[in-house]
Amino acid sequence: MEDAVTSAGRIRRDGDRLEVSLRPRAVNIFSRNDPVEKKKYLLVGEVIKPHGIRGEVGVRSLTGRPDVRFSPRSELYLGTDENSLRQVVVASSRPFKQGFLIRFEEVEDRNEAEKLRGCRLYVPEDLALEPEEGVYFQHQLIGLTLEDESGSELGRVAAVLELPTYEMLEVSREGKKNYYVPLVEEIVLEVDLEAGRLRVSLPEGLMDL
Repeated sequence: MEDAVTSAGRIRRDGDRLEVSLRPRAVNIFSRNDPVEKKKYLLVGEVIKPHGIRGEVGVRSLTGRPDVRFSPRSELYLGTDENSLRQVVVASSRPFKQGFLIRFEEVEDRNEAEKLRGCRLYVPEDLALEPEEGVYFQHQLIGLTLEDESGSELGRVAAVLELPTYEMLEVSREGKKNYYVPLVEEIVLEVDLEAGRLRVSLPEGLMDL
């Protein structure tokens, strides 16, 4: 499985398995080398803070394949926002507590590592490994038509919001205010990317909140 978190950001179902991975999310970024071409990247990690004096940083993994993404010689894109990305190469990586300690070839000491605090790590979307069947990236959900169990349309997914305990769909409706649907297995019944729909069972009154 590629770049799918194993805790928050996933829906699990026994039997007919349904898993929705909400990280890494896709972002549109202008390449610094080619400001005309708009590219998409996937978020795979966040730098927490420097560690030691040799340039290592603690990284929170947002990928289901840290063994691939953070392996030595792997190329990542690092920046504080979508317009400040630069390419870095992993020199070394090792598990540490709930994340990883990573040293980049371009970072030689703690002073340089301190500048990376709060930065995010991305990979180009076109280099993403194919996810397992039934696992979806966040950007794949945006634009899907929401349908109830009878097939009636309930709106379109406008955004995916990340809350501390779970994720939530923002659903838009023509001529009406948006409403919000928790991404939990009791509500999400099916995701069909080919048909462009997401089938749900909404609690009574949810659309009016």
